[in-house]
Amino acid sequence: MPIVSFCNRMLVAEGKVSLQTIAFSEPHEGHPLLEKTFPDSDLPLIWEPIAAAEGKFVLTTLRNDRDHYYRTLRLWEQNLLAHYAEAIELVGESTVADFRGYLRLSAAGFRTGIVSLLRMSFQKKD
Repeated sequence: MPIVSFCNRMLVAEGKVSLQTIAFSEPHEGHPLLEKTFPDSDLPLIWEPIAAAEGKFVLTTLRNDRDHYYRTLRLWEQNLLAHYAEAIELVGESTVADFRGYLRLSAAGFRTGIVSLLRMSFQKKD
């Protein structure tokens, strides 16, 4: 992972870094709506960020806050619905419908554990 190499170059020995990323819990087939919303995204599997840090960093903290992101996505959808007409005026009905679909699909992924919100802290080795 490029971020691990960058942090390794930039941090002093025993320097600390925190990383937050969305990751898939297991291999999956891409969903057209997700690919349309974020065409250049390639989310890691849940173990890949930790494996990428092996030999360079020590994992000091790991949390999976998927329930936090589930709640966030549901609130974003509620806010979108509260301003639905305004959103349609700004970007059109098709874009708003696609984005609402993305919010619902993503929320379901976090709720069921298919997708995780990883929060990790690492310390650089000597």
